[in-house]
Formats: sequence, structure tokens, C-alpha cells
Amino acid sequence: MPGASLRIIRDEHLTLGAVLLSIGMMIERGPKGNADSYFDVLRAMLFYIDELPERHHHPIESSLLFPLVERRAPETAGVISRLESEHVHGESAVRELQHLLLAWELIGESSTKHSCGIAIPCRPNTRAIRSTTCCSPES
Repeated sequence: MPGASLRIIRDEHLTLGAVLLSIGMMIERGPKGNADSYFDVLRAMLFYIDELPERHHHPIESSLLFPLVERRAPETAGVISRLESEHVHGESAVRELQHLLLAWELIGESSTKHSCGIAIPCRPNTRAIRSTTCCSPES
């Protein structure tokens, strides 16, 4: 059973990483004359990021997985603390992305301030998710 649990966590991390990578690619591409569906897709992706990780995945990691790992391997306390901090920051980062997306949609793509403002927060999140050991195909 532990193998199945870790496989689920790894799969969820890989899925989240793929969604974040897709968001970054879409933002760099821009709406290209199809703003309605473009912003609908981005909103759906942000909804997914808000729902699965923030409301389902992270609470399970924080309440079930992390305490077990720390009990078995106390030397992981620093890493777990960093991950918990990332979990706390995640919800506000999603809210910020949703706000920036709305501003970009309402102001228009002529506002490079907003299109760049959206792309910048996406890249670190994508890197952070993909750099976790759960995401690497080797793990």
C-alpha cells in the first residue's frame, strides 16, 4: 500500500507540473485573436490548481504524509518545514495569478505590464513543482 500512496502523490505532482508548464506556455503564446477561449482555458487551469493541490493534495500531505515521514526520519524536518511553507504560500499565489489574469483580460494584451506580471509568477511555481523528487521520473 505505501507504494500505491507514493505513486498517487508522484502522479499528482506530475499532473500539477504539466498544468503549470502549460499555463506558462499559454501565457507566452498569448490569446492570438481568440481571447474568449484563451482566457476560459487559463481560468480552468487556475481553477484546477486551486482545487486539487490546495484543497485536496496539500492537506493530505500535511496531515498524513509529513508527520509519518518526520517521525521515521527526523532529519527531514527542514525539508518538511519548507514544503509546508510552500503549501501556505500556494493559495495566495493562485489568487495573485487569478487577479493578474483578470487584469490582463480586462485591460488587454497591449498592457505588457500585465502579461509579463502573469508570466513571472508561473515560472517559479513550475520549477518548484518539477524540482521535487516526487516529480522526477526516476523516483
